[in-house]
Amino acid sequence: MKKIIALLTAVIVVALVCCSCDGKTPGETTTTPEVTTTAPSVIKDIKIENGVLLSCVGQADENGVYTVPEGITFIGEGCFSYDRTLKKIIIPSTVKTIGSGAFIGCTSLKEAVIEEGVEILGSHAFWGCNALENIVLPESITEVSDYAFAYCSLLESVKLGKNVKRIGYSAFSYCTALEGIIIPSAVKKIDGIAFLGCSSLENVDFSSATELEAIGIGAFGNCMSLRAIELPENLRDIGQEAFYGCNALVGVKIGSKVESVAANAFNYTPWYIENKEEYLIVGDGVLIKCNVMPKYMDLSGKGIKVIGGTAFINDRLANGTSESVYGYKYADQLTGLVIPEGVTKIQMAAFYYCMALENVSLPSTLETIESSAFELYAEENLSTITTKIDFSKCTNLKTIGASAFNGCGGIDDLVLPSSVEYIGSKAFSNTKAYDKFFESVETAEENVFKIVNNILVWTYVPNGSTGISVPDGVRMIAGGACAGWDNAVVPTTPEGLRLSWRSKYNISNAVTKIEIPESVEVIGDNAFYNLKAVKQMTIPGNVKSIGDSAFDFCSGLEKVTIEEGVKEINSGAFSSCTSLVSVSLPSTLEYIGSGAFASCQMLKSLAAPQKMTEIGTSVFDSMCTSLETVYLPEMFRPNIFGIMGDLSVNTKVMYYNEK
Repeated sequence: MKKIIALLTAVIVVALVCCSCDGKTPGETTTTPEVTTTAPSVIKDIKIENGVLLSCVGQADENGVYTVPEGITFIGEGCFSYDRTLKKIIIPSTVKTIGSGAFIGCTSLKEAVIEEGVEILGSHAFWGCNALENIVLPESITEVSDYAFAYCSLLESVKLGKNVKRIGYSAFSYCTALEGIIIPSAVKKIDGIAFLGCSSLENVDFSSATELEAIGIGAFGNCMSLRAIELPENLRDIGQEAFYGCNALVGVKIGSKVESVAANAFNYTPWYIENKEEYLIVGDGVLIKCNVMPKYMDLSGKGIKVIGGTAFINDRLANGTSESVYGYKYADQLTGLVIPEGVTKIQMAAFYYCMALENVSLPSTLETIESSAFELYAEENLSTITTKIDFSKCTNLKTIGASAFNGCGGIDDLVLPSSVEYIGSKAFSNTKAYDKFFESVETAEENVFKIVNNILVWTYVPNGSTGISVPDGVRMIAGGACAGWDNAVVPTTPEGLRLSWRSKYNISNAVTKIEIPESVEVIGDNAFYNLKAVKQMTIPGNVKSIGDSAFDFCSGLEKVTIEEGVKEINSGAFSSCTSLVSVSLPSTLEYIGSGAFASCQMLKSLAAPQKMTEIGTSVFDSMCTSLETVYLPEMFRPNIFGIMGDLSVNTKVMYYNEK
């Protein structure tokens, strides 16, 4: 379980177009100047249209001060970007929106005065303003958008307005001079890597944060000066690696309502490493560490509701260390385990690489098993692992995450409770049940499907077969169920494919047609990964969710029709579909995930529906070299730099008028 936090550092290069529209396709009305990654010449350039300050370069006075004129309501995307003459900006109350990337790369900007009345602070607004020393946000701003102050390396002081509800993804990452922050009372979520790498951050005051419910992945990772935290009572979720690498953190107080502590949340902190409690149980019954030898371990009667992420991880094997640094000290000796009644969730990598496990009994109360929870996959000794899992009591189990039981050789047959609704990629790969299925169909002349409780788990495609017709009645296509190469392992590149991973039934270059019946409601993660020969795809309207990387690396895919009814396209769903030219999105679509169309180098246009309510970051990237036009609801305009990723082409972004 290596540290997985990655930070987007590329500067967005995108020419933006603002427009209004009455019909389905909006029309262009205004063109803004191109935003570049290099410092512009010292040329005075100002453009204003309909109250929008489109471009403002070199307008500061002899002292480097500029006041946005009265009547301006919107500071456009990249408006002041890379203006090295600007030292102080005054933004009056008449301005309602500071656009995405408005001051990106203004490396001489020391002071920004934002008056009460400004409502929206766009993503990347002050990204890389490494001379900025302090910031005070007015009460009228309710959200600190993604990357808003990232890489402001001299930013020492931040005061957030009391009405801020969300601190966005990477909002203050690598603000290395920031020493303290008070989290306002209205904040409900601190997103991933919000304060990552704030190495001088000594004090995070949560005392007023009575509404805070979630701290995202890596939010305070590598805050090396942070010594103590007292998390608020109403906090529910502590994300993966939330305080990872805070190597001065000796004091932690966790509120009683915490119900989820994800993998590695406190790893490499003295508080976690040196904690000697027999059973470290925090919040509302979350077990995050155990110091008891297996033969004396008894998890019953302790009010445990959740086995926290990496709670029993075999740190020595997982990370190749000579001794256990932060994992379960006795992981090599753990042979059997009874998870007591009352436990509802087993989190990510909880028992990862506990190679000696022989028997695990799961309780009737269990609802969720997260990714890699019991993963034992080790190529060199697959045949010796005989771990059995008893599902007989699991009448409430709904979700089984990716690789949850990968390598548990003792699972002889795939008999799951009827309550199971979702199975992730590789969840039962490298088990006896997996081997038996493929061995039993070696001589089959037609496609064979392994279906459990209306979930398609595995697919056998014989030589000569060029199509996959998912059987009618299947409700979910499980993660990796029809993937190219092998269901067991999904490498990211052909070069990363080991011979032992190669399926005897390599379908990557053979399957040219996929048919999905109306019965399917969910397409799981990596479901059709790397089917290179498929050229056209229709997703029926009964499918509500297209999973992460579902069609990733389908490099021959040219046209995708997504019918009315589909609501979600999740992260990376069509990433690296390098031949994809046309995508038809339905009006019912509500969400497009991060990287959904990354590396789609032939894609020329994408029109999101007017009523879409959420979109991720870096939906596109630098490999989307043909992208000419993107249509979005106007509500996403303040986040456009984050949405467009590190594009290096002059893509026109056109907005539907919300009025």
